[in-house]
Amino acid sequence: MYRVKVDWAPAYELLSSMHAYLGRADRKIMDLGASWAKSVQQQLRPDVAAELAIYKDASPAHAAELLVWLCPGERDAAGFVYWVGALSPGELYEYLAPYVLDKHAPLLRDLPAQISTLARLLTAWEEQYFRGLDPAILDGLAADAAAKRALVKTMAPRELVELATGGIDYRSAPDVETVLLVPQYHYRPWNVYDLYRGLKVYQYPVDAVTPVPGTPTPGLLRLTRTC
Repeated sequence: MYRVKVDWAPAYELLSSMHAYLGRADRKIMDLGASWAKSVQQQLRPDVAAELAIYKDASPAHAAELLVWLCPGERDAAGFVYWVGALSPGELYEYLAPYVLDKHAPLLRDLPAQISTLARLLTAWEEQYFRGLDPAILDGLAADAAAKRALVKTMAPRELVELATGGIDYRSAPDVETVLLVPQYHYRPWNVYDLYRGLKVYQYPVDAVTPVPGTPTPGLLRLTRTC
């Protein structure tokens, strides 16, 4: 049986928010929807929006979320971007190689160039979008991570994964030793998952902000979209 770890840092949501913006095909099924993406695009400088559009159609930088977990320093948005941008190719491979499954996600030869591009785009994304994010969202994600972390001591790993993900009954693959749970807001109501050597990552959805009294809850709004 695998063990469960719970992790969270603002850098996870920095990446999740940019990937949600880039995932055009996903916007129709995300809570934030296409209107959110349009409003964000209006916040971005034209040159940044254009480069993000090109980046979306290129091979995405591999294992960026994994790098947040492995980051040894500050994992706020600015600290993480600085650390990633300063990594040498050798350091990058040294961090990622132990976790990569060659049959599923091999380390790409141009990975250093991809990470360099990612760091540059994340810098602009942090300045033009993420810095203005409602702090209550990050506070809510941190609180949910703390609550789930407390449950690690009292719940069976399989039950905790099912609770966090909203119903995924994950039965361990033979080579998975750890399931990493990370709360996320921008891809709600969906789980985002990755598989590495010995490690399964679930970024699970959290309604991090309490609805204004008298307004519909996120769950009710999702029901109306399916009717």
